[in-house]
Amino acid sequence: MKIIVHLPSDKNNKDELEKRVAEVHGDSAVAYIKKQPWTKEQKLLIIKSIAGKCS
Repeated sequence: MKIIVHLPSDKNNKDELEKRVAEVHGDSAVAYIKKQPWTKEQKLLIIKSIAGKCS
């Protein structure tokens, strides 16, 4: 399979793309966690764990 990707060449547009990709990934993670049958405490713990690895 071949995929062609056209990336922005301007720094501001690259930064905007990175921001939007991060938002989509974050929203996906939150949606997944919300669907799980875990307690509120367990969900908060996993979110804190993920946030700790991102900083």
